[in-house]
Amino acid sequence: MYDHLKLHNKTIFVNNDDPLQLKQVGNYTSIVTFGQDNQSDTSIKFVDSNPFVKLEINNTVIQSQLIGEYNYGNIAVAIAIGKHFDVPLIAITDAIENYKPDNNRSEIREVGSNQVILDAYNANPTSMLAALKNFKSLEETNKVLFLGDMFELGDDSEFEHQNIVNWVEENFENNCYFIGEHFAKTNVKFGKQYNTFENLENFLRKNEISNSTLLVKGSRGMALERILAYLK
Repeated sequence: MYDHLKLHNKTIFVNNDDPLQLKQVGNYTSIVTFGQDNQSDTSIKFVDSNPFVKLEINNTVIQSQLIGEYNYGNIAVAIAIGKHFDVPLIAITDAIENYKPDNNRSEIREVGSNQVILDAYNANPTSMLAALKNFKSLEETNKVLFLGDMFELGDDSEFEHQNIVNWVEENFENNCYFIGEHFAKTNVKFGKQYNTFENLENFLRKNEISNSTLLVKGSRGMALERILAYLK
């Protein structure tokens, strides 16, 4: 993508906090930078994400409705693009603060006595690990994990699913559920595995989950939002 933009003398928006992006643009000069350092064209400070991302620009605090520190870059580039095209900061702030994700993308839902982080639109190893790290950082008790298969990983599927299981078991003590044929092939020490959603349903019908904070994450084909129907 960068090569295409350079070839056609287009402007590239670059996250100054990302060494990989800086390496890719090299000495190309038609760039607009954003990041947490004061040397960026648009300096945007990350404030916190417990659970929603909060940022600060020009002494203006912006409170988004997006969960997870991993969404900082998405919001920051939106701010940088707006500033580049002379959109007033008040309009940028209003747009970000009033955007609420839907369609199973990083939503927070209250279901019965539970709080659910629903991120069941897609999943890959990078997004799965980012969501898990954010979930671990939340100041909540009674955490429950429902993780579904990550599709289209090819020959790396077995390694990547096992890598996720290993990370989970190093960072969470219990209440970890792995769903799908790929996760069913992993070596799990204390988590529970279900090779189909139907098998998970049988468990959920007999075991009430209440007063908990849940992360529901998986590829779209897993349709893990179906879990919500069984929460109390």
